Amino acid sequence: MKKTRAGITTILQLVFLLSVVRTVVGQKDKNVDKIIINGGLKKNFYGRSCRNLESIVQSITWSKVRADATMAAKLLRLHYHDCFVRGCDASILIDPVNGDNTTEKNAIPNRSIAGYEVIDEIKATLVRKCRRAQVSCAHTIGVTHCPLISRRLYNFTGNGDTDTSLDPAYAAELKLRCPLPTNPATTVELDRHSSLSFDSNYFVGLSLKQGVLTSDAALLTNERAANLTESFKNFKTFVGAFGRSMVKMGGIGVLTGNQGEIRMKCRVIN
Repeated sequence: MKKTRAGITTILQLVFLLSVVRTVVGQKDKNVDKIIINGGLKKNFYGRSCRNLESIVQSITWSKVRADATMAAKLLRLHYHDCFVRGCDASILIDPVNGDNTTEKNAIPNRSIAGYEVIDEIKATLVRKCRRAQVSCAHTIGVTHCPLISRRLYNFTGNGDTDTSLDPAYAAELKLRCPLPTNPATTVELDRHSSLSFDSNYFVGLSLKQGVLTSDAALLTNERAANLTESFKNFKTFVGAFGRSMVKMGGIGVLTGNQGEIRMKCRVIN
């Protein structure tokens, strides 16, 4: 599968960061500069060829999130799923062609991903307004679906039991939301009562054994992870670490120079 070059992550990373918080990493954060360089990326890469690029991405992203509060989580999920399969190359954007269903977009875990239209609009706007630039397309919020937590609620060890690491009162609440047989269309907030807000309430709930997924509960079984969970109850601590981790993840597997290709249309290989 062909990949695209460095600019793809520059743009998409802006989308994901701007979708959840306006100021995550300060401009003078030397650690972030180092992370970007190590990932093959460069801050203000389009500074000369498209001076308004960041403000354009910001404007479109924020307008979409204002219109649909769930869009922030959708864009974050899109970012994660792209970066953890052979790196951040936006290959998840590629549509199946001529009956070929082997694209990342068509993989079972990715079929419920949304937000592609936001990337399309940003790409089209940048091409129109930045004609000199060759522009690439490249869980504290959100929901899960009832079938994904059914075993934890109804048959955790195979004996018709509920996961004991889950708060009993919260488990009863989840069972009301997800009765048997579970409906794939029914969703559950990953961050109880705060799934549309970018905050640190997830970590507060986790300490109360109110993490929805088994992987949430697992964080408390590791001393280091448990200590991080405790520290991330402080929103300022969490948002700083989140920003740095997102920037670092955005540099995974980035192609630069003559590697890969710059797709003219995000959804189609040239």
